[in-house]
Amino acid sequence: MNIPDSCRDWESMMAAGGDGELTILSNVKGDICLDEHVAAAFFLKLAECGSPKSPQEARQFAYNVVKDARRQFICRGRRIANDAFRTLFRFETVTVLRYRIPQVLNHLGLTDHDLLSATDEELRSLTTEYHGKVRLGNAIGLVWISDCEVVEKDCSLSAGTIHNLCDRLGWPEGQHERHLIVCVYKRQQVRRTLCIPLSLDALDQHHFRVVTDLSANTGKTSPLSSTTCEGLPEAIHKQCTVVPCRWELIVV
Repeated sequence: MNIPDSCRDWESMMAAGGDGELTILSNVKGDICLDEHVAAAFFLKLAECGSPKSPQEARQFAYNVVKDARRQFICRGRRIANDAFRTLFRFETVTVLRYRIPQVLNHLGLTDHDLLSATDEELRSLTTEYHGKVRLGNAIGLVWISDCEVVEKDCSLSAGTIHNLCDRLGWPEGQHERHLIVCVYKRQQVRRTLCIPLSLDALDQHHFRVVTDLSANTGKTSPLSSTTCEGLPEAIHKQCTVVPCRWELIVV
C-alpha cells in the first residue's frame, strides 16, 4: 500500500520502533492484495487519529482503527477454495479458556488464577474430557487457522515436537508453554468465509509476513527459525462457535 502524506508522521514513528513496529510497517507497505478503496478508508481514519507520540502509540492507533471498524477492514483477502482447509487446526493456551468456554468456568466458579494453578487432571476435565461448544475469536473478531491435514502430514503432534510446530506456525507464545490445547474442527461448522490474511488483519501479529503473490491460494506462516523451518498453510475466518472434533490438552 502507498502511505499517503497525511500519515507520514505515523509512518515515521513506526519506522523508529522495534522489530514489531518495523514488521507491521513492512507488511502495510508491502500489501499489494488489499483493495485500494479499503486501504484509502483505513488511512483516512488513521490520519484522523493525529500524530502519535511514540512507536507504540502509532501501532495502537492503527490497531484501534481496525478494531473499531472491523466489518470494514478484516477478512478482505482472497477467499480460500471450498475444497481446501476441510479440517482446521489451531493451538490455544490455558489462559484463553476464559474466552473459549466461559459458561463452563462460570458454572464451576473457576477464576483465571485457578486456571494458572490447576493440575494436569483438572485441566483435562476442561479440555480432553470436554465435548461441548467452544467460542473462537480474538479481540478484533478473527480466528487464525492452519490446514489440519497438512499439519498432521508434515508434523508430529506429540508432546516432544509441539514446540517445533509452534516454531513453524510462527507462534512464539506457544514455545514456552507447558500446557497447550489442540483445537481441530471441521470447516463446514464454521459457516464463515476463509480468507488469506492481509496486513490489516495482523496489526497485532508482529511475526506475520503478508502474502505478496496475487495468485496465492492460501496464506503461509512465517516460522520463527526462518532459516531451518518451512511455513505451513494459513488462513483466517471471523469469530464463531464450534464443537471441536479434537479439543485436547497436551502437556509438554
